[in-house]
Amino acid sequence: MSTTSTRRRMEPSATIGLIVHALIAIPYLLTGLLASFWSAVVLWTVWTVLFAVAIRIRRHRPRFVTLVPVMAIAVWATGVWATAM
Repeated sequence: MSTTSTRRRMEPSATIGLIVHALIAIPYLLTGLLASFWSAVVLWTVWTVLFAVAIRIRRHRPRFVTLVPVMAIAVWATGVWATAM
């Protein structure tokens, strides 16, 4: 048996992307104060799916993980704007 590990080291960009995405959960959780309940549930579901996507792609395309929070902010802003009209 070899002593070398087969685990790959996670790149800093992937870690930063996951941390930023976790911080974006705060506005998503506060959406219930700004929008109707059904839209808040839809946005929470979108955030959860985007988090799962970020975790899935962090191994093969770690630099793309930094784009997931950008997409999450765009979806949140559009969702809140659409329900406010």
